[in-house]
Amino acid sequence: MVRLASLAALLLAPMAALAAPTSPTTVLEERSTCGVEANVNYYTGGACDGTNLATIGWKNDWSSYNYQRSEARSFAITWADYWDVYCALYDDYNGQGNVIKTLEWNTGYRICSYVGLGGADVKSIRCWGNNC
Repeated sequence: MVRLASLAALLLAPMAALAAPTSPTTVLEERSTCGVEANVNYYTGGACDGTNLATIGWKNDWSSYNYQRSEARSFAITWADYWDVYCALYDDYNGQGNVIKTLEWNTGYRICSYVGLGGADVKSIRCWGNNC
């Protein structure tokens, strides 16, 4: 006879798999999702305002992009060729070191990320698509 607890566990297991998060949780997972193209802007203002210091046109075959501006305070993905895109801002070159902040582009919405004086420490970026 099948135990009731075992039967319940079997029935609930597929639901638990569906409820599992699909977003990358580590930098290694982020890199393994898919390539995208995106524009990443560096701003002098804290709310993605002020002067637009640069627009990095991220290409899907890049592994990282090195760029540093001491006056950068906030960052945003302003365009992407996919609906769910992330970019990580690193404190070292070539996408190495610590992640200072993660940027998000979701269904066309620009989400501003304020970094403050830490924006001067951003030396490189990496971008990826999620759920590709």
